[in-house]
Amino acid sequence: MTSNNASAYVRFKGVEKSYDGLKTVVKRLDLDAAQGEFLTLLGPSGSGKTTSLMMLAGFETPTQGQIFLAGEAIESVPAHRRGIGMVFQNYALFPHMSVAENMAFPLQVRGMQRHEIETRVKKALHMVRLGDLAQRYPAQLSGGQQQRIALARALIFEPKLVLMDEPLGALDKQLREQMQLEIRRLHRELGLTVVFVTHDQSEALMLSDRVAIFNDGVIQQIDTPQALYERPANSFVATFMGDTNVLPGVMGTFSAERCEVQLDQGIQLFARTTPGLASGSRTSLSIRSERVILDGDERYDSRLAGRIEECIYLGDHVRVRLNVAGNREFSVKVPIAQMQPHWREGHSLPACWHSSDASALDARSAYPTLPHVDDFRILAMLKRIAALTVLAAFGGQVNAESLTVVSFGGLNKDAQDKAFYQPFAAAGKGTVQAGEYNGEMAKIRAMVQTRQVSWDMVEVESPDLIRGCAEGLFEPLDWSKLGDASQFVNGAVSECGAGIFLWSTTLTYDSAKLKTAPTSWVSFWDTKTFPGKRGLRKSAKFTLEVALLADGVKPAELYQVLSTPEGVDRAFKKLDQIKSDIQWWEAGAQPLQWLVAGDVVMTTAYNGRVSAAQSEGHAFKIVWNQSLYDIDSWAIVKGSPHRALGEQFIAFANQAQNQKVFAQNIPYGPTNKDTLPLIDAKTREQLPTAPANLESALQVDTSFWIDHGEELEQRFNAWAAR
Repeated sequence: MTSNNASAYVRFKGVEKSYDGLKTVVKRLDLDAAQGEFLTLLGPSGSGKTTSLMMLAGFETPTQGQIFLAGEAIESVPAHRRGIGMVFQNYALFPHMSVAENMAFPLQVRGMQRHEIETRVKKALHMVRLGDLAQRYPAQLSGGQQQRIALARALIFEPKLVLMDEPLGALDKQLREQMQLEIRRLHRELGLTVVFVTHDQSEALMLSDRVAIFNDGVIQQIDTPQALYERPANSFVATFMGDTNVLPGVMGTFSAERCEVQLDQGIQLFARTTPGLASGSRTSLSIRSERVILDGDERYDSRLAGRIEECIYLGDHVRVRLNVAGNREFSVKVPIAQMQPHWREGHSLPACWHSSDASALDARSAYPTLPHVDDFRILAMLKRIAALTVLAAFGGQVNAESLTVVSFGGLNKDAQDKAFYQPFAAAGKGTVQAGEYNGEMAKIRAMVQTRQVSWDMVEVESPDLIRGCAEGLFEPLDWSKLGDASQFVNGAVSECGAGIFLWSTTLTYDSAKLKTAPTSWVSFWDTKTFPGKRGLRKSAKFTLEVALLADGVKPAELYQVLSTPEGVDRAFKKLDQIKSDIQWWEAGAQPLQWLVAGDVVMTTAYNGRVSAAQSEGHAFKIVWNQSLYDIDSWAIVKGSPHRALGEQFIAFANQAQNQKVFAQNIPYGPTNKDTLPLIDAKTREQLPTAPANLESALQVDTSFWIDHGEELEQRFNAWAAR
């Protein structure tokens, strides 16, 4: 896959990463980058690309393996001593500093002389063509200007290496393209070594010397952009890198360069050979959409009869969808000048291509998690997923109606399977096809907008439920079919959502290590009684709330105070009091690992994680007083063909008996009030919905965070970076 070149400038050697000791998110990574190279890590969400970048930056520690920079092993070197420049998607500019002051900051902390700082700032601003904006503040700049300043700040101290974590994701299309050209220019002019993370294929193709494509923690292929696109190593790479048509078949005779493929319809075609395939094995013939010619002449040695299903006008070209060899989603990209007026829906004509442009790949259905790309590429991917869902249904109970339910996975999904999915099927209601995602609303939005809905129901957090309902992404629910709304806890009943469970962010400590028990967020700030580090989630959400509660704000007035500039200032002033004692966590497993190791004396933590650790014998205690809770809900995707079955599923799953089973498998609070009396006392007292725990808890104000979240997260990130 890659050479283990000891002279490589950047080198991963046998690197693995697991956050919880169970699932390995980066698997045996061996990867080299040369000095001056622009290397892009590309892949869908959850593929391991960002985790790999964070380990290189020093923000995450490898579970095993070594990382080298300029020949030095750096896995034990703190992030601030690695000499690496970072550029993030959210810019991370200090809002209270001018452009010049933002630029000067990394030089000041390195102890440079004032004259040298002024010279470098002037040079860096000239480099990104913003020399006349030195005295402006970030709020006075456009998104593109802010990102150029962030880029210049990362380069100003002449780092050994520049890391970019989806730096252009927040920009609109035009600004993104301008910044791509800017980054390309700076890389070439300055000879930078860059490791760049993105899920945008076109961005990777434009910028990179080489691209490493990740999936499920493993590099699928690493090569030049052209080689990846033209000669993919497998079906995953082919389908992830651009639009391709896949025709299933069987390998026939082959040589090192050329092979025969017999399609499932008995048609024989030829294609380039991919190593690892043998005669008689299943294969997929892959041909790019732009390599197909409609109604081509005898120069094309591959021809298949087709019928036009749909023509989609896209300005410079038309996307023509054909029914070819049983594939109704065969796509052809036709330049606008070559589009014929009689090519309309129902018209029959051949699809033609050169066999040298086609590849015979592995037969696995390796379609990636949807990246954030243009709507029509998403449409093509969604249709493929929908086709696979149909095939899976025919392979199971043909006469049973099937419901596709998508959750956040992990132990939560396992508990849902035991409490909801299996009993629903056993009751003869219908089968459940369980899937998982990371809350990417872009997928749901694409399904609804293109009317290609392959998910029936999703688990969503409160902000996404409210936004999705307002956008028309979810079906309104008929609560007369779902049960008595008065039997559910506050916040569980809404227009488009039905609460599944309630989870909390709590103050947690190890009772075996503290003689005196903390009692509230005031204790969290009491560094005299409880000396040592505190763990806090690295986010404005939850952190600003607990700061104000610790400062004496009444729970009933919390969000009223936080809605004012004075209240926000008050929260940050309170955080300043313990900033040097804070250890920031991002993954839910981290704070409890720190408690076990004695790295922190107390921490914020998710109650479900705490209860799981308690069951393993750890003496962790939760302070429920002023804990912050929120609700995950069921929502039916707009346009689901199984809406009625979805409402039956919600009514079934939210019955008290089924919620009891769920709570016994994972300690999240049931939303049905009738459930608690059914649960044994020991389990009940661990739940956020236990009366004693809920009485002093606060519900997170979802509407507040929808309105103010972006600006507060930006200010928080700037504050945390100081």
